[in-house]
Amino acid sequence: MYTLTGTLVAAYDGLGPVLQGQDFTPITSKIMDKLHIPTDFRSLVLGVFVAATGELFVYMRKISPTPISDSDATKPL
Repeated sequence: MYTLTGTLVAAYDGLGPVLQGQDFTPITSKIMDKLHIPTDFRSLVLGVFVAATGELFVYMRKISPTPISDSDATKPL
């Protein structure tokens, strides 16, 4: 589901303005300006970032033996 969210954000930021003829300026534009990412690649970079973090979460779930709620870290001292 998280990976799908990245795809939807990329479609919204990349294809939405082109298809509707409107210029959306989301907050991601300010971040991308500071990272010097070309305008044409911004929606792709954002989509890949969200998809990659989604896959990272899946990997972390697989290597974790127990849920965080069952671990000692959530119990009071």
